[in-house]
Amino acid sequence: KKVLRERQTALLPLNIVPPNTSLQLTVFFPPEIPSNAKPQVQALTAIRLLPNDERYLPATISNTLVQVNADGRNARVNGQVILPGDAGAASQVWVTGTAYDGMGRVVGVRRWESNSGFAPGESLPFEFMVSSLAGRIERVEFAVEARP
Repeated sequence: KKVLRERQTALLPLNIVPPNTSLQLTVFFPPEIPSNAKPQVQALTAIRLLPNDERYLPATISNTLVQVNADGRNARVNGQVILPGDAGAASQVWVTGTAYDGMGRVVGVRRWESNSGFAPGESLPFEFMVSSLAGRIERVEFAVEARP
């Protein structure tokens, strides 16, 4: 019986996991993956982010729109990132869109990035496509990270 041991480092699409949310780890293994594969995960690093940490800004997402194409394999998403008036200016913003099928399984993940920056009290529009690797996209959830 041949045992294959493939090892990869999986990454989160953001540096922080917002409270009361989850983010999906992403990794690529080339085909063919054996049907009896048994994935194992080991967290390498994690640091608790204290409230009001100066490395991140309190950005939120608003006015999202998800348009899934007819075959359910792609979705165009857009919305706005908002910084409160009392926050600092952002120089880098990341928005993730995680696509789920009707059973609640992750079928796609995409990260949008902006280095154009924007001031507190303003909004930054975003738009990108997220594609499914398997199955119809039924919903897309968003997360945001902004840095000074």
